[in-house]
Amino acid sequence: MEVEELAMCILDRLASTPEDRRNDLMTRSMFLHHHVGDAYSQARRKLEPFGAFSFDSDTATRAFPDYARALAEAWTFLESQGYLVPEPGPTQKVFVGQRGLERHAMYRGGAASSQGGARDGTDHSGEVPATEAASASAATKATPSDGGDRDPPPNGEDHPTAVVIWAHDDPDWSADEKEAWEKTIVAFVQLLNVAGIDTDLDLYHGDEPTDWARFGPQAIRNSDYVVVAVSPVWRRAYESATGPGVNPGAISEADTLRGLFKDSSDEFRKRVVPVILPGRDERDVPQELRSTVAWVRVSELTDKGIEALLRRLTGQPTYKKPPVGPRRELPAQTVSTPTSSAGPRIADAEARNEELKGQIGRAEGALDELPPASSGTNEEPWDQARRSIDSRLSELTEEVRRLQRRASASESVASEPRLEPLIGHGTGTFNLHLPAGPLHAHLRNTSEGDVEVLAATLETPRGTFAGEMYAEEPPPLAPDPQPSTSLPKDGHLVINFGESEFKGLQESTDPLAMVIRYRQEGSTQVYEMQLSLHRAPAVSTGRPQWRARGVERFPVE
Repeated sequence: MEVEELAMCILDRLASTPEDRRNDLMTRSMFLHHHVGDAYSQARRKLEPFGAFSFDSDTATRAFPDYARALAEAWTFLESQGYLVPEPGPTQKVFVGQRGLERHAMYRGGAASSQGGARDGTDHSGEVPATEAASASAATKATPSDGGDRDPPPNGEDHPTAVVIWAHDDPDWSADEKEAWEKTIVAFVQLLNVAGIDTDLDLYHGDEPTDWARFGPQAIRNSDYVVVAVSPVWRRAYESATGPGVNPGAISEADTLRGLFKDSSDEFRKRVVPVILPGRDERDVPQELRSTVAWVRVSELTDKGIEALLRRLTGQPTYKKPPVGPRRELPAQTVSTPTSSAGPRIADAEARNEELKGQIGRAEGALDELPPASSGTNEEPWDQARRSIDSRLSELTEEVRRLQRRASASESVASEPRLEPLIGHGTGTFNLHLPAGPLHAHLRNTSEGDVEVLAATLETPRGTFAGEMYAEEPPPLAPDPQPSTSLPKDGHLVINFGESEFKGLQESTDPLAMVIRYRQEGSTQVYEMQLSLHRAPAVSTGRPQWRARGVERFPVE
C-alpha cells in the first residue's frame, strides 16, 4: 500500500470516528494501537501467530516492520501537508485542519463544509477540530462504487437498500464449488432487486475503479440492511479463525460488523440479517450471531424461497393483528333438571361423546398441518397456535372423560378398565429424550377404579423393548421404574422404553407399535391396548414426538 493511500485511510479514520472514541486516536502513538480499516485486518492476520495485535508493541514491530514504518511515514505525510495540525500544549494531540477536511471530502467523493475554531477556544485560522470534521464528513455521500447512496428509483417508491456481503472462496473448495457459490450469490441478489430491494453486490462493480479496502465497510455503513450470505469460510472470518491471506475482504467486513455491534447492539439487530442459502446450514452462522440476531433460511432461489427475508426487509409480517371488535356477550349456562330415567341422559352423553371425538380428531389434524416448532429464540405465530390447540385438546379430552364416568355411573355397572394417552403433557404424550432415549409414554387411568398394569412393549426399527413404568407422584417423590405397577383412578402412568438405545431414532419416520397389558385391580380378566405411534411435529421443548393413531382395546384370555 502506497504511503499516500495509507495516509488517506488514516485521515478517513480520524475524521469518521465518533467523538467519544476519538481521543484514543489523536496522537501518533495512540493511533498505532488501533485499527485502520483493511490495513488493520492485514496486520492482525500477520500478527496472530505471534499473539500480538497492537501496532507499536515490540512483537508487532518485529513481525511487521515494513507496515509499522509505513504507518509512521503516512502520519508524517499528513502533518507535512497540513492535513493534521498539532494542538497547542504538551498533549501531542492533533486536529484535522481545514486542508485535511477538504482533502478528506475529495477522498470521500463529496463536498466539504466547515467552521473554524478549536476545542481549547484558540483561533487556529481555519483549522477544524476532529469533532467538526466528523460531522462534515458524515454529511458527504459515497459514490456507488463505494457501496454508498444511490439515486432514488424513478417510480418514486420507497425501496429499502441492502448490501450482500459474502466470502468468495474457501481453500477447501474446488473450482466448480467456487463457481457454483458465486452463481448462487448472483441469483439471490437478482431476486432481491426484482422484488423491490435495492441490493448491491461487489461483483456489480468489478469493471469499475473501486477501492476494495473500503467497499465492504462503506456499504455496511450506508445501507439500510446488511444481508450476510453465511458459509464455513465466512464464519471462520468472523471468528478470526482464517489462515493468513484468506478472504481479507470478508475479515474487514466482519471487523466493521463487530464495530457496529459495539456502537449500538439494537441497530445491529435491526440491520444485520444472516441468511442461509441453499447448500448451507445453520452451523455456518457464527455462534455469537446465533444468540444475537434472528437468521433467515432461504430454502430455494425462488419468490417463495425469499418471502420470509422480504417480509423482514420490508416490515410486512406474515400475520397482522386484526382490529379489536366489540365485546361479545355470551349467554349464561343453564342446568336442566335430571329426569328419572337414565336412558335420555346416556343417549345425550353418547352423542356428545361422539361430537367431542370429532373435535379431537380435527384438532389433531390441525396440529399435523402446522409447521415444525421454531428452534430459534424468536417465537413464530404457529408456536402460539400450537399451544392453543394443545390446550383445547386437553379440555376436550377431559370432557370426554367426565362423560364416560357419568355414563358408567348411570348404568350402575362396572366398566372395563381403560387407559388413555395423556394429551397436553408438557414434554409431549410420546417423546424421545435426546440424544439416545429413553422414549417416554404418558397415559392416564380413566377407569372407575385402580388398575394393575402388567407389562408394556415397544416395537421399533431397532428391535422390541420392554417398558419400565411407575405411577407419577407429586414432587419430591420419585418412584423407581418397575416392569409392572399399580395405577390409581385418574393416576398418571409413565413408561420408559430403551434407555440409551435409540440414538438416531429421531430421524426415522417408521411407525412404532406399543402394546400394554392391564386389568382391573382384584380382577383376573386381562385387557390389551395396542397403539400405532406416528411421527409428529416437535413441541416447544424440541423433543421428537409421536402421536397415537388406531388405538385398540380388547380382552385377552
